[in-house]
Amino acid sequence: MTENLDNAFDNLLRRRALRRALKIFSIVLLSLSLPFSAFAAYKENYSLKLLPNTYVGDFNLSHKRLNEARDTLRDLASRFENQKYLVKDDEGNAFEITPKELGIKVDVDSALREAFARGHSGNFSTQSKDLLLAPFQPRQVFLNWQIDNAFFEKALQAKVKDLEKTPENAQIQVTAGEITVIPMVAGRKIDSQRLSEDFKQLFSKEIINDPQIKTVKLSYTLIEPAITDEYATSVANNLKKIVSEDLVLTYEGKSLRIPKTELASWLTLTPRENTIEVTLDQNKVFNSLTKAGKSIEKPAKPKKISTKDGSVIEEGEDGLQVDKKTMFQNILEAFTLNSEVNHNLSLVVNKIPAGERRVAPEETFTPGMYPGKYIEIDLSKQMLAAFEGENKFMEARVSTGRWSMPTPTGVFSINNKNPRAYSRNYGLYMPWWMAFIGSEYGIHELPEWPNGAKEGESHLGIPVSHGCVRLGVGPAKQLYDWAEIGTIVYIHK
Repeated sequence: MTENLDNAFDNLLRRRALRRALKIFSIVLLSLSLPFSAFAAYKENYSLKLLPNTYVGDFNLSHKRLNEARDTLRDLASRFENQKYLVKDDEGNAFEITPKELGIKVDVDSALREAFARGHSGNFSTQSKDLLLAPFQPRQVFLNWQIDNAFFEKALQAKVKDLEKTPENAQIQVTAGEITVIPMVAGRKIDSQRLSEDFKQLFSKEIINDPQIKTVKLSYTLIEPAITDEYATSVANNLKKIVSEDLVLTYEGKSLRIPKTELASWLTLTPRENTIEVTLDQNKVFNSLTKAGKSIEKPAKPKKISTKDGSVIEEGEDGLQVDKKTMFQNILEAFTLNSEVNHNLSLVVNKIPAGERRVAPEETFTPGMYPGKYIEIDLSKQMLAAFEGENKFMEARVSTGRWSMPTPTGVFSINNKNPRAYSRNYGLYMPWWMAFIGSEYGIHELPEWPNGAKEGESHLGIPVSHGCVRLGVGPAKQLYDWAEIGTIVYIHK
């Protein structure tokens, strides 16, 4: 009996202990399940929403559904893209334009995808961590920009084409023997990269919600010319050394002087990328040497021996001729830039042997006086002949200068040609013009008046010109086509 009572009491204690344990377990289980349930509900609530503390740019999009956030940002972006801005530089130049007209667009979708990824991408652990920390850690996503650079540059150029400036190189000017530098002008180009960045910074609530037109500063990038003032001044200083004094040419005790203003006229300046090429005009140098050498040069006069009886008709005499090609090279060396300039040179003169020629006593011209082409004019007989060595090309009657305006005698050369030159002094056209002393004296066809009238052939053989050598119709063109620049012209009485 006592044993049965003890067993009953033990069972009662065990049942009470079991009920207590079950009660405690239920309480623990309930306390654990509530947070999980709350978290599950929290996660489900934000399955299509942006988490708390989520910002795109400076726009708070916390708790917004994805489509709602997209609509909000697209509306703001559209207002920004179509809002007029005043683009203005420091000089007061200004124009109105919208970001959309420049090809600037706000990339809303990319920013939203990045913002929505928090708490919605990655594994369960990553998503849970993002969800739990979101209320305490703000997350800011920066807006991306889509800019069509080619479109931006084209649209910008259409607005600012008159504001940009092409750089102008410094130049060297030679006038009346004076050498001066024309300063460079720096160019400028719109700083398009800075302008696009400035527009990006304007995308904010305050700017978009303010209806007033905003000002964007227009900046320029300066472009330095290829040829700078410093470089041009350096070249000009070297050129000033060349024209600082006359060029003196000496020959057998004689000094011939070429004025410094004439030296300046020789200079030819050609811009080459970032340099200035300096050369001497060969034709002008040759003309100066011809003028300077007039008192020294003389044609060779062959000893003329009669073909009839072998007697000496006329004694010969060696000729003298300035070696222009050698002198040109010597002048180039003397005038080398960045070195000391030599203004005293020896004149190189070649001796032309007289030789002998058997001629008929009545012959006017001297074949073979020069090895190449040359023109010989006899003033006393009013005749012209053209030779190539000993071979006569043509002979024609001419009209040379009247007694008051005589044709100069000596050895010259053709320096320029013009099929129809015009004389302002006399109001006449001179067909088939070939100058042999500067542009003052030349060989040409009988002159014509502007009304079409032409000097008559009856004047040929009579010295009635203003100093030029006139040829008839036909021979003038024949000689013009045959003669070249540099052909010798020998004029004698």
